[in-house]
Amino acid sequence: MHTITKEMVIEGLEKNVIKIVDGDLDHGCSGVVCQIGDNQFYYNPYLDDGEVTAESYLKVIDKEILVHEIFTQLDREMRIEFPEEYEYYYFYLDEALGYAYNRN
Repeated sequence: MHTITKEMVIEGLEKNVIKIVDGDLDHGCSGVVCQIGDNQFYYNPYLDDGEVTAESYLKVIDKEILVHEIFTQLDREMRIEFPEEYEYYYFYLDEALGYAYNRN
């Protein structure tokens, strides 16, 4: 299995490849979620009640904490419980960030 690194998460956020958005019920999500490609997932269990918006959350969250929350969710839960979705995220980030073209 491929591995999403913390550096990929940092760069993905910086380049808006990883987005923090208000959940879309068409994706089965509400509240504040992380979006990579066409998929969304919860990365912080306290943000799924719809009382906080992505815009307001991003104004107060420390970038280092945000990276940690997303990376931890991907690495500890998505990789184990949803391996096919994890692979989708890996390949999406790999291509969008240009890593596939820079490998030795």
